[in-house]
Amino acid sequence: MRPNRTGNQVSGYCSTNGTTLTQVGSAVNLSGANATEDAGVVHPSHDNKISGAANSGGLSITS
Repeated sequence: MRPNRTGNQVSGYCSTNGTTLTQVGSAVNLSGANATEDAGVVHPSHDNKISGAANSGGLSITS
């Protein structure tokens, strides 16, 4: 999963082969978002009726 932000619009992309990214759903508007935001982690549940859960041990975020 790869998030992408342009201005206040945020969209998510995923890849089934590790190379080609495909947008998932529609971009959403983050009204009132600051120009600079803290880092975050995206975790899909693969079912829009069930919340996902993740263990973040060993997590590394780089920019």
